[in-house]
Amino acid sequence: MQSQTVVCERNEHLVYRCIKCGCYWDTNGYNKEELKELILQNKIGVSSGYCPECLRGQAVSKIRKSQKQNGYPSCYLKAEESCDQTACCYRSSCLEEEVDKWRDLVVLRNSYIEDKEKS
Repeated sequence: MQSQTVVCERNEHLVYRCIKCGCYWDTNGYNKEELKELILQNKIGVSSGYCPECLRGQAVSKIRKSQKQNGYPSCYLKAEESCDQTACCYRSSCLEEEVDKWRDLVVLRNSYIEDKEKS
């Protein structure tokens, strides 16, 4: 029996959804209104994980432990203005300025979807 491999089209778009709060965000700069409709109609690929806001409140001690085990200082959410750990994979949810950049990418909040489903 031969297995089939599913190949995505190169131009297929993907958005991200938080598994905790349910918000959707886009990193490719597409029109937010068009993406809202595609999401609501289930016509777009979705990848799930934690958004930076939820990650900040979810696992601070686990993240600091992981930082230490991987040779970084266990400094998650301790930086006040800047951070010299540019290769740290938690940087996008650690620094407030990075989280602010992410907030600009949010396409939908869960409350919008719930309101849309009620109407």
